[in-house]
Amino acid sequence: MEDKKPTKVDYEVVEARHIDGQWREEGETIQMTERQAQYYMPPHGTGLRVKGAGTADEKPARKAKS
Repeated sequence: MEDKKPTKVDYEVVEARHIDGQWREEGETIQMTERQAQYYMPPHGTGLRVKGAGTADEKPARKAKS
């Protein structure tokens, strides 16, 4: 049987607060598994977003028509 290790994802701190047992400043990048991060992301909590992801207010870019 293979050992399945959870993959870590880069997250950006969007609200200064304690995350994963340490004080994190806004703009800091941290690596966590999706399961660890779920409690700091909507709808469960606040403070993190996936690194490089836009905000919910941003609309995706429109594709040019060919």
